[in-house]
This record gives sequence, structure tokens and C-alpha cells, in this order.
Amino acid sequence: AHWIFTTSRARGLRCRGAERINCPLPICKPKLKSALWCALTATEFAQNEGAMLFEKFDHETAVENANRNLIVTVYGDSKSGKTHFAVRCERPLYMIYLDPLPSLDFALLKAEAEGYTGDVYKLVIPPMAKKVGDAWVGQDYEHFSKADAERIVDEVKQAADHARASAAVDTLAGRPGGTLVVDGMSMFKGYLEKAVLGESASLGWRAERGERGGPSRFDYAKSNAAMRDFVMQFSGSKLDVVLVWEASRVYVGGEPTNRFKSTRPDRLPYCISAEVETVKVKEPVVRNNETVGTRVVPHLRIGWNTYDPALEDRLMLARGFDGLKRLFLVDVPAKRVEEELRPEGPVELAPSSPADVE
Repeated sequence: AHWIFTTSRARGLRCRGAERINCPLPICKPKLKSALWCALTATEFAQNEGAMLFEKFDHETAVENANRNLIVTVYGDSKSGKTHFAVRCERPLYMIYLDPLPSLDFALLKAEAEGYTGDVYKLVIPPMAKKVGDAWVGQDYEHFSKADAERIVDEVKQAADHARASAAVDTLAGRPGGTLVVDGMSMFKGYLEKAVLGESASLGWRAERGERGGPSRFDYAKSNAAMRDFVMQFSGSKLDVVLVWEASRVYVGGEPTNRFKSTRPDRLPYCISAEVETVKVKEPVVRNNETVGTRVVPHLRIGWNTYDPALEDRLMLARGFDGLKRLFLVDVPAKRVEEELRPEGPVELAPSSPADVE
């Protein structure tokens, strides 16, 4: 009642009548007409103005919303299946492709052969490209200007805005909102650095020996904040979002391991739903009850996520983003996907280079 009274006073309301008593609450300085008047004021506020502040929980609406807006980052070693994972998703697919390797069409055709059909809209920008007319022309970092980076960032943001707006229109019409995939987030991080700071260590800038100046670690916080703002715009939108990052190898005691970490900014997890890693697992090939060799099977390691902490650091077969989404979400029949989870424990990871084989 005290909270309601003070809130009402801020809205220009005043006590009425000459009879006043002290409010029984010790921290309440204002004097109310009566304790009953205070209670009635609270009831009136809750029924009228308070009803406008809260939204009643509805199960069907909650399921629909939960199934729609996942924001997931995926990372992994080179050629571990990141793009193949990302494009196995609900259509329409809005693909922003910034990766240096021109293998997008192959991944889309392979997903199409597996039944992932529907509209696909793509924006492909070569590495450190310059816009010449309607075409993008790649160039090296030495000739890549701040204006070129700003142009790429603007183009990516416009494409993302179009995807969000299209998803909103489609869901209002009863159609699927679809999925936005940004493949090459490590490159986009570099473009943001170049556009905001003028130089980018992610794209290849290095200070000369004895050279002073250039972005500091505090300057990079500005470009990281721009990256966070870019990702946060998708929260509450009507489409799923998959952000594909490169990975860097983890070293222990100066020696390389077969584990990797994402190149994303450290504070980015606060605005995404989950992070997963694509891994290559060696499994034995058995014939006539004898092991005759090994084969590499693509898997997915579930990292931290906001849906089920018990799934953290578990491995599952790499069924694509669509399979991961079914695993996370609340519709019970889809929980059959849990059968694909492997037991916890060590697994043999496939080596990723001849040096690892040795």
C-alpha cells in the first residue's frame, strides 16, 4: 500500500479529506486518510493501471514464442561442418555469407537434397571487398579502407533489418519466420573494428616494431560493444539466428591440443541463447566383429545454453541447427532427439592436421 501511495503521488494524486492518521508502515513518511483508503487505492491501481503493465501468461503463446527465436553461436575447427550445421534450418533462409571459402552453394545443395527446401536469400561479400557498381571486388588489407569497412557493415545491417522485417510480416500471415545465418562472424568482427577504430587486428593489422599508436585493448571494447548491439537487435524477433564463428586452437603448457575456443567477444554470451561447437569424432569401423579401421563422424558439442544446463558439454550427432532446436525446446515429442546424445566422458577427437597425426 505504501508503494502504491507513493507511486500515485508521483502521478499527481493527493489524499482527500481532513481526517488523517499515520500510515502504519515505519518507513512511510506521508500521512494517509485511513488504512482502508490506502488499501482501496492499491486495489484500484492493481485493477486499472497495474493490468496494463503485466501480460497474462498463456501456454500456447509461450510455446509459439519459445519455438521461434533462438540465437545460437557455432564455432569449430576448419572443415568441421559449421556451415552445413547452420543451413539445416527452417526456411525461408536469409544467408549473409562473409566467409573466405566460396563453398556456400555446395552446402545449400546438400541440405536441399536432405529435404531442407524453401526460399533462400543470400548476400555474399568477398573478404575485405570494395563495392564497384553492383559487384563486390576482393582486395588485400593494405588497400582496404575504413570507408570500405563501413560500407560492408551498413550492407550487413540492412540485410539483417530486411530479414527481421520479413519474418515479422510472415508470422503475422501465419507463415514461418525463418532463419537468419551470418557465416563469417570473425570477418564481420574485423569489419566493425576497422569501421569503428580505423584498424583491425582481426583482419591482419599489426604494429611495426617500435611503432606507437593504433587501437588499444580499451579501444577494442568499442567495436565489441558494436558487435553486442548488432546481436541484441535480434532478441524478441520472429526468426531464429545462427552466428558462425571461426575458432582458435587451445594451447596447454605451450603445446597445441585438439580443443578449440570461439573467436567471439567475451561478453557476447549475455545476449545469445546457446553456444555449440562442431567437432570431428573418430569412431571404429567394425566388420565381422573385428575393428578394421576408423572413420570421422561429425558431431556437435553443446556448450552453455539457457534451456537445460544438464546438456552442457554433451555430444550429439550433428543433425544441424534444426535438430538442436528440437532438442532444446519444450514440445515433448521432439525430446526423442535426446536419444542421439552420447554418454558423458572422453571421446577420441579426429586430428585436424598432419602435425596432430604425428
